[in-house]
Amino acid sequence: MKLEKQVGLIEAFSAQLKNAEGLNKKFLAELQNPRAKDDRVPAGIFVDGARVVVEYGGHDLVATSKVVKDSDRGLSVEYRFFVDLSGEAVEISRFYLVEGRDITKSLQERKSIVKSDNSYLADHIWLAVVKDFIESSVFDESPR
Repeated sequence: MKLEKQVGLIEAFSAQLKNAEGLNKKFLAELQNPRAKDDRVPAGIFVDGARVVVEYGGHDLVATSKVVKDSDRGLSVEYRFFVDLSGEAVEISRFYLVEGRDITKSLQERKSIVKSDNSYLADHIWLAVVKDFIESSVFDESPR
């Protein structure tokens, strides 16, 4: 591969990376300063540096972001929520912030949960993560 082509690939990737990081920064700012709140949703959600923390039932469901390759659209930002159970991190929920500001549960399905510029973004994220937590194996009966 010629040097010019290699440099071009790196420059294109760098631009995509900068875009994904910008989307992440805007998303975290929206979560930190929601424009609207539905009082029916007891959303305990906050941003702690680069972490998103959802509070529910005495548990902190914590996510950090990671830029991942998305074969269709370049790069997306992945958020994986974990809960600490007796010192073990258990994954509870996962979603992706994709180009166009959609938040999806899967890069393959592309079914939007919410747009990241939605006025009620924090409520939607809290509801999606808590729903996954409630439906997870965390509350299954332990084997006897």
